[in-house]
Amino acid sequence: MLSDEQNRIEHETHDQSVEEEMRERYEEQQRRLACPSCGEEAFTG
Repeated sequence: MLSDEQNRIEHETHDQSVEEEMRERYEEQQRRLACPSCGEEAFTG
């Protein structure tokens, strides 16, 4: 059984990874919208 502290850290880590995944998907969408013909190389950050 995880302690409350471990459980909280686990949950925060999970939320953070989900947030990163959402941001990556969003950036990829923006890349495609900005330059559909070029694809991956269009977005440099």
